[in-house]
Amino acid sequence: MSPLEVLQKYWGFNSFRDKQEEIIEAVLAGRDTFALLPTGGGKSICYQLPAVMSEGVCFVVSPLIALMRDQVGQLKSRGISATYLYDGMAKKEIAIELENIRNNKYKLVYVSPERLQSKPFKQNLKRTQISFIAVDESHCISQWGHDFRPEFRQIATLKEDLPDLTFLALTATATAKVQQDIIEQLVLNDPALISKSFYRPNLHYRVKYDENKRAALLAYCKANKGTGIVYVRTRRRTVEISNFLKQQNVNADCYHGGLPNQTRNLKQDDWTKGVTKVMVATNAFGMGIDKSDVRFVFHYDLPDSIEGYYQEAGRAGRDGEQAECLLLYEEADIRQLRSFAHSQFPGIEQIQAVYDSLCNYLSLAYNSGRDARFDFDLSAFCEKFELKALDVFSGIKSLQKLGYIHMSEGIHRPSKLKINVSSTQLYDFQLRQPKLDGLIKTILRSYSGVYDYYTQISEHQIAQRSKRTVKSVVASIKQLEEIGIWSYSQATDKPFVTFLQPRVREIVDQDGVIETSKTRTLERIEAMVNYVELEGCRSQTMCRYFGEENPKICGKCDLCEMKSNLNKRIGFKKIEDFIVQSLAEKSLSIEQLVGLSNNTEVNVIVEVTNWLISDRKVISDKSGYLRLRK
Repeated sequence: MSPLEVLQKYWGFNSFRDKQEEIIEAVLAGRDTFALLPTGGGKSICYQLPAVMSEGVCFVVSPLIALMRDQVGQLKSRGISATYLYDGMAKKEIAIELENIRNNKYKLVYVSPERLQSKPFKQNLKRTQISFIAVDESHCISQWGHDFRPEFRQIATLKEDLPDLTFLALTATATAKVQQDIIEQLVLNDPALISKSFYRPNLHYRVKYDENKRAALLAYCKANKGTGIVYVRTRRRTVEISNFLKQQNVNADCYHGGLPNQTRNLKQDDWTKGVTKVMVATNAFGMGIDKSDVRFVFHYDLPDSIEGYYQEAGRAGRDGEQAECLLLYEEADIRQLRSFAHSQFPGIEQIQAVYDSLCNYLSLAYNSGRDARFDFDLSAFCEKFELKALDVFSGIKSLQKLGYIHMSEGIHRPSKLKINVSSTQLYDFQLRQPKLDGLIKTILRSYSGVYDYYTQISEHQIAQRSKRTVKSVVASIKQLEEIGIWSYSQATDKPFVTFLQPRVREIVDQDGVIETSKTRTLERIEAMVNYVELEGCRSQTMCRYFGEENPKICGKCDLCEMKSNLNKRIGFKKIEDFIVQSLAEKSLSIEQLVGLSNNTEVNVIVEVTNWLISDRKVISDKSGYLRLRK
C-alpha cells in the first residue's frame, strides 16, 4: 500500500497536509529527519503512518503521560496496535509489556524519556526489531527551549548500542537556536530538514489593552456564536470567570488539571461535541484536542512566552476557516509576569531545603533511591513541613531541571490487575477458598486477558456484579495479591516522584542550568511584552521570532487593520515615502523629521515611524536617532 492508501484506510483522509508526505517519505527511506510543523500541522500522522508501514515497532518518546494515553486510545480505535510505557507503572506490568514488544504485538510504543534509561528497557531494545525512534515535543531537549527536560538529553545514548537507529524529531515551536540544538543533542546524521511556515492565513491576531477585562470578555463571547477557549493563568480563575459568564447567560464551563479525571473527560467531551460553547481553562486544556472548528481563542491573562501563546492560539481554526485570537492585557499583567518569573527560580539553598525535606518525607537514605518511585501528595507534604506550595513547586521544578528527580503530571491511572498463576492453580485455590470463589469468577467473566495482560478493572463494577461492597472487594483483591494469586495496581490521581539519581548530600548546579533557564525565561517574557506593545504585523512578528526570513504581512491582525485605516485617514504610503527619503540622506531624530514634514501632525509622523521600526525598515539607535535598515 502507498502512504496515501494507508492514510485513507486508517484515518479516512483523502490527502496529506502540507509537508506531511515529505516527512513520511524521508522516514520510510531510513533517513534521520527534523520536522517543524506548527500547531495544527498534523505531527502525529508523520510518525504513526510510517510506523504502520514499516517492519518492527516504532518507539515514540513523549513527555506527557496524558497525551500518550490519548494517542494510544485513538490508534486502537483505528485498529492500530499500540501501548505506552511510563515511569509510574509497576515493574511486573512493564516486564509483561516488554515481552509483548519483543514478540511484535505492537506497531507503536509510547515511552517517557525516563523509561528509556532503565536497564531492562535498554536490554529489551537490543532484542527488538525497531523501525525508528520518534521524539515528539523535541524542543524539551534544549536548554534554550521553553520546556527543558534534562532526561531528553539521554535519548541520543540509544545510538551507542544501536548506531543504525533512524530518528525523527518533531516539534511545533522552536526558534532557530533551539532547532540547531535539537539536531546536535540528538546527533542526527545528515538529517532531512523539513519545516512549514508558522504563518496561519486564517487566523486574525488581536491584542487589546483593557483595564475592564470582564466586560470586554463578556461582550466578545456574546458577539461570537462559535465554540471557543478562554485561557487564564490559575485554577481559581477558571472557576471565577466561568461562573461570571454563566451568570451572564453565556454557555461556559471551566477546566483545570486539579479536577478529577472523570470530571475533566466529561467537560472536554461536552465542549468537543458543542454542548458547551466556551471553555475557561488553564494551559492544561488543549494538548491533543481533536476539534477543528474552534472559532476563537481568548487569552484573558498574558502568556509567559510566544511559544506558549502560539501553541494555544493555534488551536483555533484548524479547519482552515476564519478564526480569531484575542489577547487582553493591562500594565499589572506585565508586572505580575516578571515577578512570577523571578519566583520560579529559587536559590540553591531553597532548592536544597526542598530536596532534603522531600527525601526525609519519603524516608530515603543517602546513596539510595535511584529509579525509586513514590506517589506524592503536594498538599500533605507542604502541611507537614510548613512550606508554601509555590516554593515547593519551584524547588521541584528546579530539581527536575538539574536532573535529580522527575515529577509526573497528576493524571488518572485506573486500577489494573493480572493473574500470576495458571488456570489450574487458580481453580484449585477457588476450591479451597469458597468465600473468594464468587469474586474470582466475577473478575474472570468480566475481563478477558487477565492471564496475559495488566487489564483495566473497575472495583465498583465488580462489587455490583458480585453483590458485595466496594470496600470488601478492594480488601479481598489486596488479600489475593499478598499471597501471589495476582498483581494489582489500585487507581490513583496523584502525581508521582521518581528519583533519577541516588540521594546526595549536596545539590550542585555545575553547568549553571538554573541561571541559564532563568535568563531564557526572562528573555521569552520580554519577547511576549514586545509582542503586545509592538506596532507592526502580529503574524509577521511571530514568524520572525521563530526564525523565518521575510515572512508575510497578514493584512488581518489588529495592527494591519490599523495601518489600513491610517492609510485611508492620512495617506500612510505618502508619509512612509517622505520618511524613507528623508532618512536616505542622513540619520534624523523624530523632532527633526517633524520639522521637515511641512506641518504634518506630530502623532501622524510618530505612528508611521513606529510602524516602520516594527516592520524593520527603520532602526532607532541608542541615542534616539533614526536611520534606514540596510
